[in-house]
Amino acid sequence: MSPQFDNSIEKLNNENKDLQKNAGLHWYHWLIIIASTCLTLYASHITKQQSENNAFSIFQDQVQKVIEQVEERMGKYEMALHSGVAIIKAHNNSTNYSDWKKYSTNFRIEEKYPGINGIGVIYNVPKDKLSEYLLKEREQRPDYKIHPQHDEDEYWPITYVEPEETNLKAIGLDMAHETNRYNAIKKARDTATPQVTGPITLVQDKQKTPGFLFYIPFYTSSDIPPSLEERREKIIGAVYAPFIFDKLIKGTLREDARSVSIKISDDDIMLYSEIENFMSQPKFSTREVVEIYGRKWTFDIVTNNKFDVYTNSKKPYIVLLIGLFIEALLITIFIVLARSNKKAVAFANKMTESYRKKTILLETANEELEEFAYRTSHDLRSPVLSAQSLIEMITEELDDFKNKEEVIRQCLSHAATSLEKLSTLIDDILNITKATYADDETTKINITNEINQTLLSINNLDGYSRIYIQNNVPDDLNITTKANAFRAVINNLISNAVKYQDEAKESSYLKIYYTQTKESLLLHFEDNGLGIPKDQQEKIFQMFKRFHPKQSFGSGLGLYIVQKSCRRMNAEISYHDTGQGSLFTLELPLNA
Repeated sequence: MSPQFDNSIEKLNNENKDLQKNAGLHWYHWLIIIASTCLTLYASHITKQQSENNAFSIFQDQVQKVIEQVEERMGKYEMALHSGVAIIKAHNNSTNYSDWKKYSTNFRIEEKYPGINGIGVIYNVPKDKLSEYLLKEREQRPDYKIHPQHDEDEYWPITYVEPEETNLKAIGLDMAHETNRYNAIKKARDTATPQVTGPITLVQDKQKTPGFLFYIPFYTSSDIPPSLEERREKIIGAVYAPFIFDKLIKGTLREDARSVSIKISDDDIMLYSEIENFMSQPKFSTREVVEIYGRKWTFDIVTNNKFDVYTNSKKPYIVLLIGLFIEALLITIFIVLARSNKKAVAFANKMTESYRKKTILLETANEELEEFAYRTSHDLRSPVLSAQSLIEMITEELDDFKNKEEVIRQCLSHAATSLEKLSTLIDDILNITKATYADDETTKINITNEINQTLLSINNLDGYSRIYIQNNVPDDLNITTKANAFRAVINNLISNAVKYQDEAKESSYLKIYYTQTKESLLLHFEDNGLGIPKDQQEKIFQMFKRFHPKQSFGSGLGLYIVQKSCRRMNAEISYHDTGQGSLFTLELPLNA
């Protein structure tokens, strides 16, 4: 039995043992499952953390947006009050009831500034000028009066306020009668800055909810007086706006456009609250203290149910479910693979035994076939050699038979030719055996040397001197392949070019050259000989195919041997009709 067969059986046995070892679930399977489960839990945790971080970022954005919108709206109210101051300044620091009414109507205060309750003018009236002030104002409004009474040395009555219908109770109301109103307007006078009051209840608010007043002072001088004394001396009054806090917030912060609830307070006095929407345990909450025109408003902002609905992410649960599905899938796959491996082991054992038996039969048949070919070749070759020797001896003795010499010589020549054909056939049979079964070591060979050796071995062929052989292969070109197979290929291709020249042409040639790719070396054998008939080109590499029997005798096995030898080298042989002759290309792998 051949070593190659023994190695194959041993390899199959080793593979079967490996399959048997891996037939069940092993520690590395469980390790993969545990690692995958840990990865799933970690991914779910990370996704949950990311979702919470995203939710917190959304909350922070909402908080910032709420505060910015309040500050922005208060800034717009400030501009509206400055506009009122500018109107008064444009009329020499004076206005009257009809002018202010006209200004307010054109200004469309409630339309442009939602949340505001009106806009008005408060004058500073010293006690000694009270009569003069009342006399002037009662020219257009005979029933105008200041209220309520108080003990301060000055008056700060609301002189005009529009729209008048909703603020009727505030007309004539003296800011000096109440601490928050009075302190804020004095601070506005002394600092020459916009100021808001502490929490108050507007007299015009029927609901009696928290509110505040917003003041901007104006003076007799066009510029702000630089010193406190000058400001108190030159003060004329203030343009003001009353606010009901509930109306302000609803005009500024649309509740349906946000997912947080707010509570605003000043000195622990609640100004506005959406406490009915507060969650008992909100997801996020914060407290921000904001400076608003001389007051510190505290914003308590918490998430509400809408925020939870908006930010409730199902990604962590989706990741977890997908991960668990993958774990179940892995376990199923491992179980199926384990069962399949057991079946594969049983099948492999069965097939190995079958392979062993069939291979023994094939090995025996091949050995018998080789022996048959060998013995047949040698048995045929021995009488052929004897016959050739006898013919040579007879030929030497023919000198005595002068009359019949020519006839005898012709007969002997035909016998010699037949024997030569028989010898060629025997050589080809041996060459086929070698090309199929012979051991041929892979070795590094020099291509030019092999070509030169082949040319030297065929220089006695008929027509060799007539053909021009051009070898363009460089002297240092080497290839690692099976040497005997390579020699068989180039010997056949070169000798065929010599044998099958087109004698009708003035000259014959054979060009040998090469090209190269990353994977292959390509040797080209191009001649201008008889070529292959087009209807026979598909059968070019079949056994016993002769395409020009009258040109040169042979067995028809040459190109069949070429193809067999190429297979032993893992090479490819191809034929191309050039129109002038034949082009054979031998493609040899470089990584043999």
